[in-house]
Amino acid sequence: MFPAQFFNVTALQFHSSCQRREGALVSGAADESADDKGAPGAAEENFVLYLSEALGLATLVLWLYCLFDAITTPEEACRNLPKILWVLVVLLFPLVGSIVWLVAGRPQALPAARPTGYPEYDRPQRPAATNPDDDEEFLRRLRERAEEQRRNAPKPPDETPKGD
Repeated sequence: MFPAQFFNVTALQFHSSCQRREGALVSGAADESADDKGAPGAAEENFVLYLSEALGLATLVLWLYCLFDAITTPEEACRNLPKILWVLVVLLFPLVGSIVWLVAGRPQALPAARPTGYPEYDRPQRPAATNPDDDEEFLRRLRERAEEQRRNAPKPPDETPKGD
């Protein structure tokens, strides 16, 4: 299928050494403790393999986050480069481009709103709550609404027996 030159030779050698046991290939379901007894440094090789997988996954997550962030950022909020160039940098250079986007391209946080000096309840010209019993307009609308609901309510059935 693919030419052998495209494969990473060290990864293939590592894979075959993990699968080989005393000259015979074993299945992937074999007990790891039995494989580790005869192979010096197998635990270190497994650690390096897990560490490289974890770093690869972290790079993928960072790349996807930065790519989505660069795409959804408004054009005028991008710093130092136009938005399309930032998207290309993050796409073409996943790890380095993502870090550069976070440092130099991502919009800075908006400054916090300056307090006005008044707590919310002491602010001048704030409409204060009034007692509903003192508001004639409110009471009139309340009475009209209640009357309309009474008119529109379904009539109860007649309780007198028929036929007597």
